[in-house]
Formats: sequence, C-alpha cells, structure tokens
Amino acid sequence: MAQGQVKDKRLLLAMALVLLIVLGGGVAFVMWPAPQAQQRTTDIAAENRAGRTPDPQPLEFNDPEPEPDPQPEPPPKPTVERVPYKLPPITMFRAAVLEADIVLALRDATEPTPEQLWQWASTLDALKSRFAPYAHLELEGKATGADRSHFRLDAGRSFEKPDVSAVAYQVEAAPRVALWLRENAELPPAEAAAPAGVSIPYQRRLQESFDLDDLDKWLAAMEVEYGSGDFGAGGLPLDIVIFPDSENFIDFSRRRLGLEVPVWSAGFFSNRWDVVCVPVNPAASTAEVVRHEMFHALQARRAPQSLLVPWFAEGSAEWLDKTPPTEGLRTLPLFTAAAFGYLRTLVAQGLVLDVREFMALELAPFYQNPELNYLIAYCFVDFCRAEEDLRQIYFAFWNLMCEGAGASNAFDRTFGGLDMAELQRRFMARINGFARVETPPRFNHDAPAEHFGSVPAHIGGRLSQPTREGEVSQGWFEVLGKLQAAGFDTSRASFLQGDFDKLVIAVDSSFSMSQRITKPDFDFDALSRWLFSLRYAGSLQFTRRSEGGSSAEAVPPAVLLSMVEAALTNRVAEFILAANINVSDAVVADIVESYADFNLTAAALREMSRTMICRHTAESVAWYWGTNQQSADVVVLDFNINAEVRTSKGPFRTSGYNMTSSPIAQIFQRPATNILESGTAGADTDWWLGFQQLVEQAKGSSGRVACFFFTDGPNSYGVYGHYETGRDEAAYVADQQRLANELKLAWQSAGLDNEQRESVLQMFALPGAEAQGLDFIPAEVPQARLDEWAAHFIKE
Repeated sequence: MAQGQVKDKRLLLAMALVLLIVLGGGVAFVMWPAPQAQQRTTDIAAENRAGRTPDPQPLEFNDPEPEPDPQPEPPPKPTVERVPYKLPPITMFRAAVLEADIVLALRDATEPTPEQLWQWASTLDALKSRFAPYAHLELEGKATGADRSHFRLDAGRSFEKPDVSAVAYQVEAAPRVALWLRENAELPPAEAAAPAGVSIPYQRRLQESFDLDDLDKWLAAMEVEYGSGDFGAGGLPLDIVIFPDSENFIDFSRRRLGLEVPVWSAGFFSNRWDVVCVPVNPAASTAEVVRHEMFHALQARRAPQSLLVPWFAEGSAEWLDKTPPTEGLRTLPLFTAAAFGYLRTLVAQGLVLDVREFMALELAPFYQNPELNYLIAYCFVDFCRAEEDLRQIYFAFWNLMCEGAGASNAFDRTFGGLDMAELQRRFMARINGFARVETPPRFNHDAPAEHFGSVPAHIGGRLSQPTREGEVSQGWFEVLGKLQAAGFDTSRASFLQGDFDKLVIAVDSSFSMSQRITKPDFDFDALSRWLFSLRYAGSLQFTRRSEGGSSAEAVPPAVLLSMVEAALTNRVAEFILAANINVSDAVVADIVESYADFNLTAAALREMSRTMICRHTAESVAWYWGTNQQSADVVVLDFNINAEVRTSKGPFRTSGYNMTSSPIAQIFQRPATNILESGTAGADTDWWLGFQQLVEQAKGSSGRVACFFFTDGPNSYGVYGHYETGRDEAAYVADQQRLANELKLAWQSAGLDNEQRESVLQMFALPGAEAQGLDFIPAEVPQARLDEWAAHFIKE
C-alpha cells in the first residue's frame, strides 16, 4: 500500500475517533447519572497530577423517578342561575320614582351583596335606565374609582334637588287611588264659610277636606256615567301628587317631567307620565282641581282622543269639578247661575257666539282665549246635560269615542245630525234665562300637559279697542310705525293665520336649488332667528284685560316676530319703549332658553341645500300659523320645466320648537326625480307651470288652503319666461305683469278667493329671485303675500 494512502486512512480514522469522542462526550454530558454510593470517589484531578490515568467508568442510566399519583380535579364552581327581573305593569311616573330609589340605594350602599347588586342591575335594565351599565360593573367587580365618582355625581344631579325618590313624598295608597304629598305639602282644611276678601264663586270655591275614601268615591261617581277606567287593575292606581305651592309644582314638572307648565296652570294630568299633579294654591279649591284632573285621567283611559276635543274635555271637567262631594253628579247651582249670568252679559256686550264654530275649535285657538272658552264650554255641557234629548246625544258622542271613533266621525254621527240653527236658538234661550252677572266666575285653567305649547302668553298693552269683532285695532298700526322707527324689521310679509285644511307647497327644482347658499354676505344667523321666531311667535296671543274680563286680540304678526327677535338680540328694553307693551322676564327667559335648544342653527343652515331650507321654512310657517297640526293634508309640487306632484298626510310632531316629524318632511325625504342638471342655457324655471299646478292642487278643497311658492331665480322658461342671458328687460317685465293677471283669473275660477273660506298664497323669493316680477302678483291677488329674502338676510 502506498505511504500516502496509509496516511489518508490514519487521518480518516483519527477524525472518526474525534467525532465519536465528541458525540460520546455530548451524550455523557446530557445523560450522565448522578453519583451513586458504591462509586469510587477518588480525586481524579490528584491522580492526574501524579501521572496516573483513572479507570474509565461504565455508562449508566438512572431509573426514572415514579410519576406522582394524579390529583382529582377540583369541583367546578356552581353557576348562579339568575332570572332577569320583569317589571310589573307600571306608570312612567312610578318608574321614575323606582329608578331614583334604586340608583340612590346603589350610591349609598357600603357592602351590597351580589344578590342585591343583581336585583338592582336587573331592575335598572328593565327600566331601560342609563345607570344600568354601572350597576353591572359593580356586580362584576369591575367598577373603578373614577366610575364610582362619576356615578355618585350623576346620581345626585339626576335624582336630587328636587328629589325624585320615594322619600320626597308622604304616600297614602289604596287599590284604586294613591295620594302623594310632596315635600311636606298639607291639604287645606275644610271651610264652612268664605274667608274675608274671598268672593264665592267668583274667585274660587270653598276648600274641602278629602282623603283616599273621598277620592275613591269621586272616581266611582264619574265612572258610573262615563265608564270604568280600570284604575287599580294590574296594580295601576291613579296617582295624585300634591305640591306645597305653585313654584314647586312648576319647578318639578319642568325639571323631572320635561313639561313647561304655564304659571297660571291650576294643575294637569299627563297622559305620558300617567299622573295628576296639583299645587296647593290659596286662590283655588284644591279638591275642585283634583276632581277636574281626575276626569282628564279617566278620559285618557277610556277615550284618549276626547282630550283633543277641548269643548268636551274642559267643559265636562269643569262641570264635574263643581260637583259637591255627595252621591251622584250635579254641578253647583250657585256656580251655574254665575257662569250663565256672565255669559249673558258678554252676549249683550256684542259677543258673537256660534255653536257650530265653537264646537269645531281645536286646541290652539281654544286655549288662546281660555277665560272665554272655558266659560262657554262649561255652560254648553251643562245645557246638554240639562236637556234630555241632548244628554243622550252628549253621551252617545262620548261612547263613540270610547269605541275608537275619531272626533269628527263621532260628531257627524251625533251632534252633526241636529239642526244647528235650532240648537243655537235653544242654547241662547237658556243663557237668557239667567240674570245678568257682571263679574266673571273663576275656572280652573289647565290645558293638556302634552300640549302646553298651544297655550297663550299674556302680554299687556294699552291700545285702543278694535271697532269690530276680529279686526286688528288701529292702535297696532301706530305700534308698527314706532317699531320700524326704532330699527325693528316690520316690513316682512304679514303671514295670514287661519284654520287651513290643506297645504300646497310649490318648490322651484332648478339645479341651483340643489346647491347651498354661498353668497358671502348672507346672514345665516338672522335666518336662524327668523325661523325660530316664526315657530315661537305663532304660539303667542296678546290678551286685552279689562274690568269685564279678558279677551284675545288679533295682532299683526310683525309685532310678535319683532318681540321674539328683540329677546334674542338683547333689545327688549327698546321694544318695550317703542311698542309700550310689557314683556315679562319669564317670557324673555323662555324665548332665550328655547332658542338655545333650536336645531336650525346658522351653522346647520349654512350646509343645507336651498331646497332643504325651503322645507324648514314651510314647516316653520305652517307649524303655528294655522295648518291643522293633528292631520295635515300636504301637497308638494316640484316644478322647473316639468312638474311632479307628491302628497302626504299626517300629524306635525315636535319636541320643544324642533320639528321631529311632519308630512312635509316625509315628502322631502323621498328621492328627488325632477331636478334639472346644470347647463340648461339659463332656461330652467317655468313660474307659470308652477302656479298652474299649484292652483290645480288647491282647487276643489272644501276648506281653506295655504299655498307656498318658493323660487331662487327669474322666470326663464315657458309662456311667460325669458332666457336669463341677453333678455329684453321691458318684454320680461310686461310678461310677468300678464302672468300676474292670468294667475288672478285662475285663482278666482278655482274659488280660492271665497270670503267664507279664503285661502292664502305666500311667496318666498330666495336670493336671486328678488325684483324679478313676483311683486306684481300681490297687486292682482289680494290673498297673496311676498317675502323677499334679500331685504332681510343680506348684510349691508
């Protein structure tokens, strides 16, 4: 074998040995057993130093240590089965008290048990309380210090000052009626004779003592004739809360029930909260007011629609609250004589009393003159109950509403079948059968709690009396001149108020109307204030007080709008000085507070399309200026070079002075299909088409129609239209005059100028439509008004 090959083999063998040693060492390092007692313990290092080599030790493995015996699994913790709490039948008022009780108990508890926490959390869940999540955090042990701090503060703010929880009341409960005396309220003691300076029945009735038994007897007596309200069934008695005074009554109602109670309210029943609230008022008989509101509560159970028939609701409640606390129902004869005697005096002084018109009054006009309308309602109900044939019709009317018939349907099937002229004659004969009385008797003005927005604000003034019933006093025109001289804008169109049965809105749907108002000098703040003023001022009514009582008076809308604007711009002192009209601090504060919650702010309007601004304007004008709020019949007409008609019918629903739903909004929410795109060579608006369709939709109505017309540019298309660019101005003006004349003929032919049911045409010229010819129309159509926005919203 060659020497090189031998060297290679030795080299390979040496490498193999090294590898084996390395691997073996690795295994020995990992697997080497722990030293045993029989093994040698010679110091190997010392032997090495002596030149000896230690004997190699055999490779051994230790026996594996035995596995520990398996331990049994701990038993699982038992699952707590908790059943969510289910509320029994409960009123909104009692739910508020229960929520307060639980939240304050949770706040004040030091070491609540899991069972307590679950009960509280589950009950708050059932109440849909915003405090339920915190209760669950406590139950789960996850509440932090910050959570507790925020909860304590929020609980105090929500349920204290004034207190809401049960500790704020002294409660006396019976199965059908519960009496809640709030904050140490004391019921007035019974009176055997009138105190000094109190004239009965002209200032109030005698005070009566009453307890739960009396309340139950009064309720039972009403139910004998009007049917059972099932009070007490399912644990729902009639709750009656007595407040120590009017200030506490108004404050609690505003803070805790969200009801803006007028300062003159003697009490109320809230259908939403299902509770009667009455203050102890020395100027009224507390027992009488309680009976009044008890009947409204019975109405809400039996026939809630009857609450919206003011002559029946208030006339019946007033008749019943004058019932002495004896068996059966009969009103107080002394009060009847006073009421009929004073009504006879008013008729002799020129009061025009039309029974049919009075029975058709809706909430807003009824409560605009409560002194007169409560009086007539009381007398008419007493008249109906005194005449056997009318008594049967009266209760038939009530029973139909209990069965679910609407007020109009029930009226048509009962009183509507009578000869109204004969009914008028009989009623006047009964009025004239009483001796004249010069002093008005006192009534318990209350108004439906959910409709406080329809009640009047009393604003005093020293103006000459109008010469005829219903006309505006000449003195108001002097006031307008003084307001104008003081810098108030009184040049706006005088919106016509009235009971309009239908609303027709014609809206220019040219391309520009889909765009925002971008004029740099447009005053969106002024637009916002104006829209709010329309809504607020429309709910106001000036009342003239005199020795013979008080009566509502027609006032130019510009005065009302100026008054609201003055409150919003801190110019009330200037308004009072110019108009010589007293505006109370309470009215000013209410205007300012209400505007703070108004959702049509300048910022919101700035981002809206012109079409949407038109929508909100139509709602603002229609809201309080005469449209039927319970069931408005609305037509919206989109016009440009074509026309599209959309209709809707429904109620106006509001929150404060914000619209939450209306048939106008429902129509505008539908996708628009009649909007022209840009590039129409300045010919995209046919006024004549819009007016023709407007008259077409308005004619044939059995009642009055309110017509609105919106545009933001000139008449540029159709028979009377002219292209905007390069038009002949003289020819354009002549054609707009012809259009106005043709509209007059169409308006008259449609019967819209009928004096018995006169309709109105309100035109709005947005920026761009001013001085384009719409001003010719009011000269031809007396029922037409024009409002040019450039004169009011363009900053100088």
